[in-house]
Amino acid sequence: MDHRTESNAVISTNVEYLHNHMFINKTSPAPNMRRMSPIAEQKYESKRFLPWFWPDNELAESIDLRRKEFIRNPDSVLRIGETAVQTAASRLLVLQADYLAYQYPDAYTLENSHVINKITDERFSLNTDNSSLDALAISGLLGQEDICMVEQQDDERHIMAAGFVASPTDWDLPKFIGLGMDQVHAKVAGYSDRLKATVDRSLISLPEFPERQFARNNIFLEQNSALAIFPSSKPQLDPATISDPGNEIYLRTERETLTRLPSENRRFIVFTIKPHVYRLADVAANNRHHDLADAIVTNKVLRRNEALALTALDYLLSFDSGN
Repeated sequence: MDHRTESNAVISTNVEYLHNHMFINKTSPAPNMRRMSPIAEQKYESKRFLPWFWPDNELAESIDLRRKEFIRNPDSVLRIGETAVQTAASRLLVLQADYLAYQYPDAYTLENSHVINKITDERFSLNTDNSSLDALAISGLLGQEDICMVEQQDDERHIMAAGFVASPTDWDLPKFIGLGMDQVHAKVAGYSDRLKATVDRSLISLPEFPERQFARNNIFLEQNSALAIFPSSKPQLDPATISDPGNEIYLRTERETLTRLPSENRRFIVFTIKPHVYRLADVAANNRHHDLADAIVTNKVLRRNEALALTALDYLLSFDSGN
């Protein structure tokens, strides 16, 4: 089956990310935090460059699906609250537009207080007082990243304050608004043991943009090739029906970044989430099957559906037997 014909699927062709930037963790949760490249130090052509926002070959397809999801379910995709959050979102939009136009001039440009996506032929005003869209909605429709805004409280707690989430992996943004990070991660197995201290330390010590920014990724096995997986619409699929694991099982990974806004907006931290969906066949073709097979044995998130994990493992190990 060609999953590109499905209305809600975007199979990633970003093999550079698959080769060079995606961590396949043997345990979960795993921090795998690494520093992004400093702004304006080098452009994207360098393979060592770790970007903030990262448009790739699927930009037009992904934005189309994200826009459709926003139109279908605006209250589920976009949540933005008080004036302070809206002001911070407006500041983020300007920073994002400047970054995209500088790093990816073939895809984005700035013109008369507007940012233009040349791939999708869309034009957005950076002066959101004159726009029908909130600044955070524009940020979410400019590229492939979902965006959450985390607010640091006076007691150094961090709460989910706002977001534009059109392509989640099995979670709903509205249920997380107003919650602290411990509550947001309550269902992440092992979070309090492995990841909590790293998250807390990273959020508290994160300097203002354009100083240090961080990126990480997670990984999942799915039968679902959809770009957006909402709990309310997630199909119940049976691994026993799989006849072609290479094309019916997917490695899904979310690339996440952390950035603190500058100056008067510094109490807001921007958390971006970009999903990639790879067929197992593509993982094998790009020589990551050994890494993924090893991880399936020990990573509890990859094994949360045991039957699916074992089917994937058998497929990946078959390459070592010459099949």
